[in-house]
Amino acid sequence: MVSALSHLLPALPDPSQPAAGADAHRAERLATLRSLGYAGGAAPLPGDPRPDPIEAVTSLKVLHRAREVLAAPDATPQALADAAARLEKVLAANPANLPARLTLGSLWLARGDATEAIEVFEQAARRAPDDDLVQENLARAWRVLRPITAESLSSAEAAFRRALDLRPRNAEAARGLAETLIDQGRSDEALAVLEQAAERDVEDARLLLLRGSLLAAADQGDRAEAAFQRALILDPTDADVLEALGKLAWSRNRPQRAVDYYQRALSASRRPDLARTLGSLFLAIGNVPAARRAFETALRLEPHGEHAERIREILGELPR
Repeated sequence: MVSALSHLLPALPDPSQPAAGADAHRAERLATLRSLGYAGGAAPLPGDPRPDPIEAVTSLKVLHRAREVLAAPDATPQALADAAARLEKVLAANPANLPARLTLGSLWLARGDATEAIEVFEQAARRAPDDDLVQENLARAWRVLRPITAESLSSAEAAFRRALDLRPRNAEAARGLAETLIDQGRSDEALAVLEQAAERDVEDARLLLLRGSLLAAADQGDRAEAAFQRALILDPTDADVLEALGKLAWSRNRPQRAVDYYQRALSASRRPDLARTLGSLFLAIGNVPAARRAFETALRLEPHGEHAERIREILGELPR
């Protein structure tokens, strides 16, 4: 049955590739929000106005509201602009307000203006040169600057390295540095960064996922699986980690385990790409009824996407 249906199979998982469902924009937004809650104030510079204690209460409210806007997935451009304008007033009254400056830079990023964000974060770095979170935010802004250039990647790398020098167990900075090195075609160096993080007992699911993917690409299957399993302990419902384990199981000729992981991934995240791959895996092991159900699920989740017509063709050819 499998050989008769082999022409139907879409591409099956490649364990060396990062999880397809990782939403880079969402991940960057979440990383930004995590990085905003811990920075304190910067030292005032000569010529700065003296902060008004009464204004501090208003400033906190403005900052809180700006972070709410930043966290909202459906924030409008106008809402982002309004929040930025209010923060600029806060900074005019108190330029040493580092959380406000970091949040302002993140609002510029959310508005799609990495150049302005870089300027804001560089201002923060001049005021707080020994703050790792300032460097992390600056590096993130360089990473999203378009077009990507060797200079922008080099600037991001330098800022991430500075952040790690200041706080060696900064998981976000380690992951950002590794991703920047990968973008530069330096995967071996990226893996070395992640191995250093592991030696420092940095526990972070996304860091372990990236490390496992690089280990899988280097044909170190046992170590890759150990990294993925550790990530799964930290977050048992992470669909990207479950998908990575499924890819690895398939590459190691363990098709039933691959199916099991993809079923768990689909339960954790109703993503059409997971359903499509699950259908392909079921076809590969000869379970046509289960393949049909998986492809039907993919079609329900994405009835008009770029794969929809191909899925309909597959369903039309599958025996009932």
